[in-house]
Amino acid sequence: MKRMIVTAAIMGISFSAAAAPGLAPGGPGPKGPLGPGYHELTVATVAGPGEPVETRVLLETPHLKLASVTLRQGATLAEHSAPMQVTIQAISGSGTVKLSGDKSVRVEAGKLVVLAPNMPHSVVADDKSDLIVLVHHIKGGGPGGGRGPR
Repeated sequence: MKRMIVTAAIMGISFSAAAAPGLAPGGPGPKGPLGPGYHELTVATVAGPGEPVETRVLLETPHLKLASVTLRQGATLAEHSAPMQVTIQAISGSGTVKLSGDKSVRVEAGKLVVLAPNMPHSVVADDKSDLIVLVHHIKGGGPGGGRGPR
């Protein structure tokens, strides 16, 4: 199974975070050093067999949550919203991010969509493509204060 490594830099922030699946040993957290550090995470780039929709939290810190969402051919992540700014980055495959009203944005490998806090949206994989997205929840108090696009 192909995978992509994502490095989340945590610069000058002192915190303790619960260990998350995929957390590199020795990174910031209860057993790692406090202060500047990094997390090395692995994100699947091929869906493989499984449920139509699968979500995996890769990292959760006081300022950032990263999750991988796999949508197999034609699957839909139901409409929802988040109280913070969210980015949806397509890692592989293609699909559509549907926004309120009749607006929608096509996503494919390498494309990123930034959503303001509380913006309702759903995500639909194309009928002939598995879609894997990396979702970033940017929590208040961190860089940008969690504010949405202006």
